[in-house]
Amino acid sequence: MFHTMINGLIWRVTVSKWTWIYTFSNNGTSGTVTWRDPLSGAHGIGGWKISGRTMRITWHASGSWDEWEVPFKADSQFGHCHIEGEGDFDLWADAQNYYLEPGDSLIVGDQHFVMHKDEFRVYEYDKEKSGETGTIAWVCRNPGNFRNGDSYGAYVGKFFVHKRLGPYAIFPTEAIGAAAIPKRIKNFGHKTIAEAMEIYAPAKDGKNRPDNYAQAIAGRVGVKTSTYVDSLSESQIQKFADAITGVEVSKSGLWYTLTDLRLPAEVSLRAFRRTYAVTQDEILKSIPAPLSW
Repeated sequence: MFHTMINGLIWRVTVSKWTWIYTFSNNGTSGTVTWRDPLSGAHGIGGWKISGRTMRITWHASGSWDEWEVPFKADSQFGHCHIEGEGDFDLWADAQNYYLEPGDSLIVGDQHFVMHKDEFRVYEYDKEKSGETGTIAWVCRNPGNFRNGDSYGAYVGKFFVHKRLGPYAIFPTEAIGAAAIPKRIKNFGHKTIAEAMEIYAPAKDGKNRPDNYAQAIAGRVGVKTSTYVDSLSESQIQKFADAITGVEVSKSGLWYTLTDLRLPAEVSLRAFRRTYAVTQDEILKSIPAPLSW
């Protein structure tokens, strides 16, 4: 299962008597999608957006729409659709060219796998309470626990979406993730440390206590929480960043090499491109021709 649509992903969609090919563009939580009927050649375009546990597709130039369940299941996706002039139907789809790339993630049972260039890192939901799982900061190579790191070197549009806490950015390396923190701090500009930490770790987001966070930062840097960020020196900015990584704990956990035989089949079979057809022509050839009587 995966929570964000992948750029270029092709799906074979079955609705009642129809079979269509959908191709999605853009990563993350919104973008465009095209459809094509491989038998008649009819085609069109629409927009898609993910909100909570639903992706809604609105087809342009018609009153038709789809709603797909999120997270997505590459082999057995379910949804509903409304076809203008025809009615409401159930929808089934399977991804034709889905394979994992660095920055992608999927859930198998209680384990959430994140693919990096050199390994899979695993977040284990069943071990959260005991603290035995690797932290999100470690799994995502994201020592600052950035929610969105698109502007700071993270994989653009790719997120680890925790079941309860929501999305976190995934970085290619710990070094890139660490370098993102002072960049983010500098972008606070003319805000006090107290104001900056309310933005960085708002109280409404989980169990954050931005006042305490700001006090810890100010103490490490050697200033007051009322100090403006843009008045800090480079060395103070680095102390600020070091203090953040001290709070956002990066604790290691379960990991696998990309070819580890212990990987679940749902992961290992999608770790390499060769498993799936990669062009629309290959997919169209797999659809049987209509019967002639």
